[in-house]
Amino acid sequence: MRCPICQDRGIILRGQTAVRCVCAKQRALANRFSEAHLSPLMRSHTFANFDFRYYSRHHCDPVKGRSYYETARLAYQAAQEMVEHIKAGRHTDGLLITGQVGSGKTFLACCIANALLDAGKEVLF
Repeated sequence: MRCPICQDRGIILRGQTAVRCVCAKQRALANRFSEAHLSPLMRSHTFANFDFRYYSRHHCDPVKGRSYYETARLAYQAAQEMVEHIKAGRHTDGLLITGQVGSGKTFLACCIANALLDAGKEVLF
């Protein structure tokens, strides 16, 4: 399908200036998502829909000595801080996410990947 704005050239001339057409920006974003190897389901895992209701405020992790809710909140906060560091171009040592099966590790990793992809960063999952 041809872009009605640029006729698939990817650029629009505005006087003496050439600017990227919105279709080229959308194609680049789609390519980044494709190259990241995130499934459509993983693409839906974002910080905005991270649900803390899955984590008990009353039951404590015997190893960490804090509630599962508090552990999830701290991991969520660390993940968001790492994303902000990367978006700002600051160095980060990365983030190690550990936990039991079903504790939200993959979901949180997808939140990070999606936030970085949305910010125009390249991600490989």
